[in-house]
Formats: sequence, C-alpha cells, structure tokens
Amino acid sequence: MARSFGVKNGMFMGQARQLCPGLMTVPYNFDTYKMISQKFYEIVTPIADETQAVSIDEALLDVTECVQRDYNDNASMLAEHIRSQVFQETKCTVSVGIGPNILLARVATTKAKPDGVCSLDVESFCKLDLRIRDLPGAGYAVEESLAAHGIKSVADIRVQDLQRLQAICGEKTALTLHGFSRGIDTRKLESDRLRQAFGADIGWGIRFSSQEEVDDFIVRLSKEVCRTMTAAERIGSLVTLKIKKRQEGHGKPAKFLGHGVCDSFSKSANLPQMTNDPEKIAGACIRLLQQMAVDFLDIRSVGIQVQKLDSPGNAGTAGDIGIILSDSHNSRSESRSREKTDAFFHELPTASQLDTSVLNELPESIRQELELYYQQQGKPNCEGSNRPIKRSSSESGSAAKSSGKLSSSRGKRGRPRKLAFLHSSSSGTTRDRPKQNLFHAFQKVESLDSVMPSQMDGDTWNNLPASIRRELAREYVKTKPQPTIADKVQMKENKSAQPGAVVQDDKGKPSHYIEPGLYGKTDFNDICQLIKEWIDAFDNGPLAEDVDELCLYIEALVKHRNVFKATEVLQYFYFRCSIAMCSELWKNAATAALERANKLCEKMYNAHIEIAN
Repeated sequence: MARSFGVKNGMFMGQARQLCPGLMTVPYNFDTYKMISQKFYEIVTPIADETQAVSIDEALLDVTECVQRDYNDNASMLAEHIRSQVFQETKCTVSVGIGPNILLARVATTKAKPDGVCSLDVESFCKLDLRIRDLPGAGYAVEESLAAHGIKSVADIRVQDLQRLQAICGEKTALTLHGFSRGIDTRKLESDRLRQAFGADIGWGIRFSSQEEVDDFIVRLSKEVCRTMTAAERIGSLVTLKIKKRQEGHGKPAKFLGHGVCDSFSKSANLPQMTNDPEKIAGACIRLLQQMAVDFLDIRSVGIQVQKLDSPGNAGTAGDIGIILSDSHNSRSESRSREKTDAFFHELPTASQLDTSVLNELPESIRQELELYYQQQGKPNCEGSNRPIKRSSSESGSAAKSSGKLSSSRGKRGRPRKLAFLHSSSSGTTRDRPKQNLFHAFQKVESLDSVMPSQMDGDTWNNLPASIRRELAREYVKTKPQPTIADKVQMKENKSAQPGAVVQDDKGKPSHYIEPGLYGKTDFNDICQLIKEWIDAFDNGPLAEDVDELCLYIEALVKHRNVFKATEVLQYFYFRCSIAMCSELWKNAATAALERANKLCEKMYNAHIEIAN
C-alpha cells in the first residue's frame, strides 16, 4: 500500500511520512527474519538446479532442467508453486521474475512487485521505458555522467555508439551498459562461491568525545566482525579500516545523527598470521587509525573489513543460508560422482623442494598429514623418494587443491627453497641436529620477528609477507654476531644514557623507535599548531579531559626518553597560555601539566624540567 504513495526502501522517515501521512511503523524482529529466511531457502533450494543467495529474502535460481522435466517448459507454473509454498509456510508473499538471464530476471522481479509474477524476454525488455538506474550496477554517479551528455534512459544507451559510451564512463562500464541495454547478460550463477570478506560499518549516531571512545568502539566492532567469522569458521589476513570524516562548512546532516557530507578514508594492513581474534584485528585497526591522523571529533562513520580468507577446517560456507546451499550442492555432487573411484594419488615434492609460504597456508589437517609423511621420509635417502600419498575420497577435494600448490617448488630465482627444519641439507648429519617438530619450528621462527635488524622500518617489516619475514629472520639469526664483553659494557652504558638521547647501533644508525603522538601528530610544528588552535577555540578556559590528553602525551615523551621535546612542548604551551583570554585558567592548566611531567621525571631520572618565564 505504501509503495503506491511513492514510498521506497531506504527512504528517510520524514520524506516517507510526507508522501504517505498514514504510514505505520513496526519494530525490528531479527529472530523472525532469520527464521523466515531459513524456511524460504529450504523451499527454493531443493527445487532449483543452482541457487545463488542475494540476500536474506532474495535468491537467483537456475530452474532450466526442473522446468523442462516437471513443468512442461512452463516457468510460470513453477513460479506459482514456489509462491504458494512460501506463503503456506511463512505467510509471506513472494514476487517472482522470470527471464533467460540474470538481468532480465531481476528487471522482471521489479515489475512483478508486489506479490506477482512477471516474465521477460529480450524483445519485451527492449520495449520497456527504463531509467538508467534500473539497470544493475548503474547508480547515481553513472546516471549523472550520462545525463550530462544527453543520455537519460536505457533506450538512449541502446542507440549510442560503444566508443562514445567508453569515452563517457570508461571501457568496462560502457561494455556492461551496452550489453544490458540490449538485454544481454553473460553472467553465470555463483552458487558455490565462498564469501570473500567479513565486515561491519556503522554510519549513524557516530559522535565521539575522546580518543578512548573511538578505540573502545573499534574493539567492540571488531568483536562483532570476528563473531561472524568464528561462526563461519573463517580466518583472514587483510584488515581494512574505513573512516568517514565530516566536511567543514556543510552544517547539520539531513538525517538526524547521520554522517552527512563526508570525506572517505580507508587504510589496509596485512596481519602477520591469519586470524579471527578480535584483539589482533582491533589492534591493527587502532594502529591504522593513528596513521590516518583523523580528529576523533570529525569521525562520522567507522567500518572494519577482513579479507584474504581461509578456513582451518577447509569449511568454506558461511552462515545459515550458506549451509543450506552447501548441503544441497554437496548432495547433487555426490549423486553425480558415485561411479568415480574413492581413492586418489598425488605426487609430492621432495623435502628440499617444499615452499614454506605454501606449506604454512595449508589447512592444519593437511599440514599434520604432510608432517607425518616427511618425518617417515626423514632419512638420508629421502631426497630421492617421491612416492605418492594416498587420500580418502572425503578429503579428495582439498587434496587436489593442495597438491597443486605443493607442486610449485621453485621460487622466483629459479632454485628450490629449503626448509631450515627439514633434514635435507648435505652438510652435517641428522645425528648432529636435535629432532624438531614442524610446528615448533614455525613457532620458533615466528618468535624471531621481534629481533630483526634495528635499521628495519617497522611499517615495512609488518607489511612483508609472513614467508619472507621468516626467511629474513632465519638469515638474521644465522649471521647475527654474538655480543662480546665489550658490547655488553656498551649496552649497559647506553641504558644509562641521558634522558632523550637516541641509542644507536654499531653503524651509528638510530634504533627502531615509535614516537608518541598527539591526535596523530608527531612533528613539533604540528603539535604547536594543535595547541594554538585548541587555546584559540576555548575562550572560557580548557576542559579537564583536553588538559589530561596533553599531559598524557608529554608523559609519553618523558617515558620514551625524549625529555628535550617534552620541555619544548611545555615551553610553547606556557607561552600560548600567557597570552590567551582567561589566561589564569590556562596558566593553571600549564602548571598542572608541568607538575605531572616533573613528577614522572623525578621518579625516572631524579631531576625536573624548568620552564623559562
């Protein structure tokens, strides 16, 4: 009923009430949505030859064989059967669109709403008066760019030259629109496609009053993302933080507590290991936020996404809908392969040819089996052994995939890599080296990450692939000279160096050091600018929490032995406070900051900071 007044999904409530004054709203009921969605997919999945889940209440079905076999090539009969069954089980109406491809089926579904059936072929599609945004993937930006060149409908696209479309909206988009305008869609259903990312974005009600609130929000959002990953038995190694920062001068947002007009920022980081641990993902996101240097007062949206997924148990299907689809797909696959053999043989490379990065990415069950296999082959003559390993049919899919990876035994330099913990080296004997569990060896190598050469940049080191960092760690431990007595004496002298001094390595280069920051700023001039803007903005004196934030920054400088910079910041703060309005309140804040810094200085160095008047 509301749709007849022009109300659409995603519309602001105020606008919807203007169009339909009698509009009634109902509260959310997510448990019911989940139950209805499961029943819906349990009905349609057994009927279809292939099923692609679009959302909790929308699916794409390939019913070619089913219609030919059971409905005498009449797809409308099947559509009515599905609608009847779903309504009987859920008391919910269903709109069904029928077409020879995904595009026509989706356009037909739009025409079938509400509660109807619509069938489209290419000829009838070309007769429709469609807007550009009615085509899948064509949004506001594409529609605006085409409208600027006089192209305002799908019919207008249909008569355009392909080269002109490419000049307006790019080669790939132009090819898609050129085909869609003629009812051509070559996309296939992706019924067995694994979920490529997990994430959550919050863009409403985001208003922070401190950096601690931002960090706490990121921690809670990470827990939600990891909860869904854990339920789906998935782990990931690429974390992306997405931030919307409000634009100055655009006033209040159109929607109450919405994000309004914003600039969007995103930054990604590769994790050392694949994980679904919320603490590790939250920690990575907080570090990314520090690199962005966005003022917490300007943040209007926060999003976290985890990609590059894998599954320890090699269970790739996510969510309740995915389980239903997976069960149906597996049952069909089993019925089609009953006559196939239940045993497969795969040639494995020799121990010296194993690629550590590939081995580390394999599921745990396969790695354990490989570990046992190579332990049995760990004899002086195992280099020449290359006998096949037998796997049961229940593991044949994962075995085929992993054997393909393992066969890639050469690195980019054209020579086989060797694992430091496998007895494949010709120097020495196995008797000279203690036996070592394969996973203990990986853990030992991982523990070497923190002892890389001091001149290595921290961000560069963290962004390297895990396999490269392991090799660098091994080489560093092999070549790192043991400290002499003179070295130990020098290290002791360095520890007692003057506060603020930079400890240097044997080549005179500064050791790896992460400098404390104030709201993402570390440069002294940037810090001074922050202090100036802060004092100029508060004519009635500072807020206690703002003073505390500055004190924490100065204390961090003192703790990191950068007393000289702490003194400079305090000196500038004193100067700005002395010329500020309500200078007495600001001077009290400066005095409090100096007292806190000196309390820490006396504890650490038995000294204090003096500020020149």
